[in-house]
Amino acid sequence: MIAVVDTSAAVRVAMQAEESAQWARTIASADLVRAPQLLIAEAANAFWKYFRAGILSRASAERGLRSAVGLVQEFAPLEPLYAEVFELAVLTQGPAYDLFYVVLARRNGAVLVTADEALRERARRLGIRTDDAD
Repeated sequence: MIAVVDTSAAVRVAMQAEESAQWARTIASADLVRAPQLLIAEAANAFWKYFRAGILSRASAERGLRSAVGLVQEFAPLEPLYAEVFELAVLTQGPAYDLFYVVLARRNGAVLVTADEALRERARRLGIRTDDAD
């Protein structure tokens, strides 16, 4: 099974959040874990916000960032995805950046691993399997 992990799930798994066990199991059982390169920027921003808010020390934030990025075995470049992403954003009225994960999952016949309920529902409506839909 191929899994496409989004930033919301990757950050929660890296932080070992209480609700992240299911996502961690899905990621661990995947033959390949992919994500668009966008995950790197989003995860860096998330951990910077945790640091800035005083939730994590700088060292903890850096470890969390390495852990979140390290969950992914293969990063997909954004350029081959953007036209399809834009088309889906127009059709679904959804944020384009979220749809990079959906398009990558669709192109790979992958399970989308996300903590984002709105993204999960949008993916389901488009026929994409999600981490809790098995």
